[in-house]
Amino acid sequence: MSKTTTILIVEQSIEQKIQKETITEYLKAYGYNKTLSENEIQQFTQTALANNLDPFKREIYIAIYGEGENRKVSILTGYQQVIRYTSNVRSEPENLTAGKRRLMEAEAR
Repeated sequence: MSKTTTILIVEQSIEQKIQKETITEYLKAYGYNKTLSENEIQQFTQTALANNLDPFKREIYIAIYGEGENRKVSILTGYQQVIRYTSNVRSEPENLTAGKRRLMEAEAR
């Protein structure tokens, strides 16, 4: 009688944490450090750091609309990040907040 040995190979994804210096470099490279207010720079930086999004990979970016009083700044994420977030939420339902759970239930209907 022969024994069968099963070898399980686990691929571990090690995500590199985004650094504040990388975000500052991005803002300078694209001239945003001159066109954005300090508050807008801080909001973009904190959003990228909190969600570990790399602007050079287009995971997060800025869109400026209008001028003067009509000027609006939007912080946007790439569609891959939405897909990543959605797949993480759906694969780990125990980590859902009550609000996210209601939203997913409403989408399912």
